Amino acid sequence: MSNSPKEVTHYEVAIIGAGFAGLGAGIRLKMTGSTNFIIFEN
Repeated sequence: MSNSPKEVTHYEVAIIGAGFAGLGAGIRLKMTGSTNFIIFEN
């Protein structure tokens, strides 16, 4: 068992769901120049 630290990434925006609304939100963020977001899908 190793005790090495894991890398942690922080995002300004987390979008839950990659349906029409989630992808639309991601596209809109990209259009406004934001790149610090993540989209989660189950």
